Amino acid sequence: MISHLKLSPRATVGPASPLRRKTPSPAKSASGLSSIHFSPEKRQLSRSVDEEPSPSKKPQGIERLHPVTLSSASVLTFDFDLVKDGSPRNPSSEEIDLLFAAFPGSSSIGVGFPYLNVHYGDHELPLKPWPVFAAGLPLCITGGADDPWDSLGFTTANVWVEVSPPPIKWTALSIDTIDAMYQMYLTRYQTKITAVEWYEGFLVLGIEPEEAVELSKLPTMINKVMVRYHKEPLERIEAAPRRKVSTNIDNDDTLYDLKDLRPGVMLSSGSSLPNEMLTTSGLALADRNGSKFITGASHGLGAVKSPVYHPNAQGMQIGTVAQKLGTTDIALISLEQSCSYSNEPFRDEQEASPTITQFADPHALKRYDFVYLNSPFGGVAIGAYIGTRFDKIPDDAPEKQHWIESKILYFGNGNDRMQPGSCGSVVWCDKGHLIGFYRFQNTDKVVPHSYIVAAKVLEQQGMTIQPI
Repeated sequence: MISHLKLSPRATVGPASPLRRKTPSPAKSASGLSSIHFSPEKRQLSRSVDEEPSPSKKPQGIERLHPVTLSSASVLTFDFDLVKDGSPRNPSSEEIDLLFAAFPGSSSIGVGFPYLNVHYGDHELPLKPWPVFAAGLPLCITGGADDPWDSLGFTTANVWVEVSPPPIKWTALSIDTIDAMYQMYLTRYQTKITAVEWYEGFLVLGIEPEEAVELSKLPTMINKVMVRYHKEPLERIEAAPRRKVSTNIDNDDTLYDLKDLRPGVMLSSGSSLPNEMLTTSGLALADRNGSKFITGASHGLGAVKSPVYHPNAQGMQIGTVAQKLGTTDIALISLEQSCSYSNEPFRDEQEASPTITQFADPHALKRYDFVYLNSPFGGVAIGAYIGTRFDKIPDDAPEKQHWIESKILYFGNGNDRMQPGSCGSVVWCDKGHLIGFYRFQNTDKVVPHSYIVAAKVLEQQGMTIQPI
């Protein structure tokens, strides 16, 4: 039977986790953290939205999901799971029947890492928003000629090479391996790698178009690991210019009590940039000296010592940009003495939110783990961790390391939760630990990926999570 279940983060939650005073419009269209369980126990014919069941028709066959029901949850669970030992597996014939029943009208269903791909061909696509997860895997719904693999870059000639130490499937990618690939491409192909995306089963390398001498000669396999390529820099959706905010999308531009600020309130650059930029507040931290700050998205704020406003330039100045942390896109904001800041995000209508007190162990994050954020532009969102990205730091940058690490997340391809301005949002895991800060979403229309700055860069600088 179909039953509505709660998806409850296992973290300890605070007693007074507040709701937003104004729900962003993308969050109004579906239950943010709800799930639906689909089981063959109850059998009846499916029916359309307006069609009443006919008494002359006898119930038969596997129950099919009502289109409205399918669009009312973020997670679709079954009596089976398509993840085994942390890796995706192909469904059995019986499981395929159930999946087709869950997605009536679809023409093909299969597992193509890292997604469960449901393709509708020339048939009408289901009503949006679509679930983010199905049967334990991130769900990707497509139609027509759309192919998720096209979103993961292009392939080249059948060329195999080796580096040492090698990339090993289903394990973390070491910096030594990345450096070895970088040097090999530079010396053998006169091509600079500017980004490395590791999906634990394959590589996607970012290259500057003018740097590649002959794209057709670049390797297809590195030590038995498939390689694809995309051109850098990625087109991205970042901060929201005030003058471009759509009038038909409601954002939570509430002026909250300055003694009760928290992750997920709207921040503004005011007039410190040519155009006012709107972003999302992050977490409260303390450095080694005990000085306290909140985090923000560096690219959406003015220079150091510039004022920071909430919710916009017509609101209140709540702080000043104290520091920008190099290429991480993290800014530290000193709050005004009149402000207080908790580390408990706004809660969903169905769920309380955790009080974030510690950094997540980066090695404990596993493929397909749930992640969460709550921004004033899209509301609460659930997503999946699917990979890791390493961006090459320019040689003249002040950072000592050569690569900056980000996590790659997938929030589904059938909703509008990742609105411009969400950058800076706190991203946490089931345990309520900080994973990182939302950075940007690429502009791919088929399979949009989101990128977050890994929080460990702050932990490495001796910062601790503390309210103000």
